[in-house]
Amino acid sequence: MRIAVPEFNGRVSPVFDSSRRLLLFEIDGKKIVPVSTIEWADTPMAPREKKISSMGVDVLLCGGISSWLSHKIEEEGIILIPWVSGEINEIISAFLTDQLPGPGFSMPGCWGHDIPERRGQHGKRKIMGKSARSNSAEGITDRGRR
Repeated sequence: MRIAVPEFNGRVSPVFDSSRRLLLFEIDGKKIVPVSTIEWADTPMAPREKKISSMGVDVLLCGGISSWLSHKIEEEGIILIPWVSGEINEIISAFLTDQLPGPGFSMPGCWGHDIPERRGQHGKRKIMGKSARSNSAEGITDRGRR
């Protein structure tokens, strides 16, 4: 499984749309393997979803994201877990242990009654063993949008 996380100073970038760096990780069992760092400050928003898709990303963990771009990413078959906050390594570990989305890793003000618990259906258990793309084809449509 390939996971992408926008990075700013070792943390999840607070706004995906204006992020300048994207970190790619491969998950191999319980091992987290860094794949590459993509510098994309000059990449306009419109093709970002295509670029992420072309890199084989299954899951995007990010902070805030515009509604328009979140829809585009989901249309590419990528599982989106937005409104995440924290150190990159902690966020990846939280994803692997099914703690995302969760109050301990959410942006301030982004956890509560408006974020249903069913978002957890996109956690590790649903996508480990299958690519996220095949899960989206099975009708999983709630990707955690607010």
